[in-house]
Amino acid sequence: MLAVINWFYILIIDTVGSLDDKIENNNKIIEQLDNFLDLKFKEIYMQALESGLKINLNDIVDLKTGKKDANAAQEKGKYPFFTCSEKDSTINDYSFDQEAILIAGNGNMSVKYFKGKFDAYQRTYVINSSKYFYYLYLYYKNFIKDIAVGARGSVIKFLTKSMLLDIELPILNDIQMNNYESIIKKILDYELSLFNENKKLMILKENYLKKFF
Repeated sequence: MLAVINWFYILIIDTVGSLDDKIENNNKIIEQLDNFLDLKFKEIYMQALESGLKINLNDIVDLKTGKKDANAAQEKGKYPFFTCSEKDSTINDYSFDQEAILIAGNGNMSVKYFKGKFDAYQRTYVINSSKYFYYLYLYYKNFIKDIAVGARGSVIKFLTKSMLLDIELPILNDIQMNNYESIIKKILDYELSLFNENKKLMILKENYLKKFF
């Protein structure tokens, strides 16, 4: 009987280990895809600088902010809650159901991409655009630290709407941009599927541990 019990727990430990391995592998793939996107962006951005074509972000961007206080976060909530903290938060209700670029307006001033239901803190910017959405996401992701530097060369404490929108964004012609947008979208969709898979695997792992240990 003891041998059977030992075998059973070894099986559970192996299962949990397999879940950890899958999560780690997914994270490695996400990291590799992020590196590819950054390299691709730099390539396209340099070409765009040479093209001389530009578009003002005020003409294409829809920018909103969250309405929630930071303390509205709820442990193990149903939906992501984007704040200016580096720590991931959740909440049990949502105010947004869309594809969005999320920029922390203070703190570490990070840039994230998300698609689905979520909520946001008051100083988190929720951004969509009528054109070049994915290119814009990578632009903010690569240049947010530069945007956050004030005119005197010192890092400001928080981002303002004008700082994010009063920008002449270098672009290529529509055919080139649409082709590039398609590539980025496919990669981000794949990353999001891996991210969602990891969330399910983490829940499965926690359930195993609670049930058997």
